[in-house]
Amino acid sequence: MASLIKSQIIKRLSKFVKNLSSNQINLSTLKGEGELSSIDLDEQALEDVIELPTWLKIRKATCGRIFIKIPWTNLKTLPIQLQLDDVTIEIETYEQLRDLHNSNDASNANDPLLGKYGFTNRVIDGISLTITNLTFAVKAQAFKASIFLPSLEIYSITPYGKKVDTLNLTRLRNSTKDHILLFKEISWQNARIEASSNDSTMATAAIRLIANACRIRISMKKNLQGYLFFS
Repeated sequence: MASLIKSQIIKRLSKFVKNLSSNQINLSTLKGEGELSSIDLDEQALEDVIELPTWLKIRKATCGRIFIKIPWTNLKTLPIQLQLDDVTIEIETYEQLRDLHNSNDASNANDPLLGKYGFTNRVIDGISLTITNLTFAVKAQAFKASIFLPSLEIYSITPYGKKVDTLNLTRLRNSTKDHILLFKEISWQNARIEASSNDSTMATAAIRLIANACRIRISMKKNLQGYLFFS
């Protein structure tokens, strides 16, 4: 059973993780817990997923640890907990626009998450994500900058913006118009932003900014036949 689940994890994550092997996965099927360590993320896949502007390029992306907890007996009502620790993403600016990749087109054709909205889609949409020690390092010809978030969370909420324990209250279904509404919130307690010039001949002070708690609420409309709209 464990080897079967590991193979499915590798199949799903190999698109985003370089050289992923079963030795990196510690899995306890009875507890519903899994852990991956020492992960190098695929830069091109990340660029495609987040639709990074073509004048930016991800040079390196790493993650120290991924932890997942799956409530096997309550998947309909409780979210899967996914935690990423020590995530570092290095980004560079480019004068020449990089080429766009179409690697997603072929893989999407056989993606079971596409098509009619069903149980698997509801489980994936309900995942709660926590990222600790998230660092973005940006390098340009004239400056360098970094953004550090000690903790970032993405979770489901009710239509009124309340965080609840059951996923049943975080979506609304309109059967007559054949779509479902999902509600998410992205939050972090504080962020540290720093930027400085690369020109050593200029006596310019570095910019440092600390931002306190922030929340972003997102509503998503999904057609029950598989189309997604953000608002």
